[in-house]
Amino acid sequence: MKIGILFHSLDRFAGGVDNRLSDLEISFPENLQREFLLFKKSVSLPHKGDITFVQSLKIPSWILKNKLTLKPFAIFFGFLNLFIRIYSTRRLIEQKKFDKILAIDDYFVLIAILATFRKNICIIASVRNNWDDMYNGTLIHLLPDFMYKRVLPFLMRKYVKHVHTVSKCLSNELKKNYNIKQCIYIYNLFDIKKIQLKAKDQIEIKEPFLINIGHFNRQKNQKDLLKTYYILKKEFEIKHKLLLIGDGSLKKDIIKEVEFYNLTDEVIFLNQKDNPYKYLKRASLYLSTSLFEGLPAVFIESIILEVPIVTYNFKCGANELAIHLTDKNPKSLAIKANEVLQDISLQKSSILFGKKIIEQELQKEKIINKWMELFKC
Repeated sequence: MKIGILFHSLDRFAGGVDNRLSDLEISFPENLQREFLLFKKSVSLPHKGDITFVQSLKIPSWILKNKLTLKPFAIFFGFLNLFIRIYSTRRLIEQKKFDKILAIDDYFVLIAILATFRKNICIIASVRNNWDDMYNGTLIHLLPDFMYKRVLPFLMRKYVKHVHTVSKCLSNELKKNYNIKQCIYIYNLFDIKKIQLKAKDQIEIKEPFLINIGHFNRQKNQKDLLKTYYILKKEFEIKHKLLLIGDGSLKKDIIKEVEFYNLTDEVIFLNQKDNPYKYLKRASLYLSTSLFEGLPAVFIESIILEVPIVTYNFKCGANELAIHLTDKNPKSLAIKANEVLQDISLQKSSILFGKKIIEQELQKEKIINKWMELFKC
């Protein structure tokens, strides 16, 4: 058995998927022969398999920055890059004689299917986002939505042996909305002991605080988070600061929102951290206004560190990982957050719920065994 793992990068700060893939791959059995095929020369995470970089087109920066206003040009470059990547991937697969391909995320599943056309290679696809919300005119990888919502589902139904999802909800959504029946959910693998150990480091913040960690973007929806926090300060007079850890395209807009609400002295911004766990561990609550997810890694990390979660009830993963949920309304979230802050029994119920998830879904041996079954194509 020789497995090719197809993905973008192994970059510590690129996003949660890179980190989760690293934790998973280094936990595979030593006798499992595998190699990464990556499309970006950015590797800062641990890995055991060798790495080969796949040729890609260098997209002009002016296209990437203005992809929605220059949509025809962006889509042209998107399809051109897709063709180059498919061709390069196909040659590498032939050269390295993989008999299985694990493709991580939708775009790379698309490449894997087209690069192995008419070859006797087993494809395992790993889906990590809610398609209905993710592909909404945003030109992910400069491709139009129909490539993900029509072409990809058709190809997956026909050519993919197993479809892994990171949550029960995602499996149900793919089966119901896209008629993809060969789904199995396996939660992401987390190094629980490492997270707990890193959380013991000291921090410079002495005041009590609420926390949110993630890229500043439309999906994470930090504008609603600030509205929620403003209500908590003005109506409920909480003493907590709000700690925001992350970077992203909308960070400047969020800083302006903080100034608009006159919360400059109350909101603390930190850039992406090698060790966010030491901050997360000391938070009174993890507060989320995400509009959609696959299975939010920071929720799992909050569970591991016994931090209560109060969140919008988004698809997918919110009601699998949290019990203090509200509709997508800042006022509702503020009311619920204040209730949990004031009631220790509600905090304990959140922590107890999390412990059951750790026991049932996050045991390393169970996760690896499930993956090894998937590889038996």
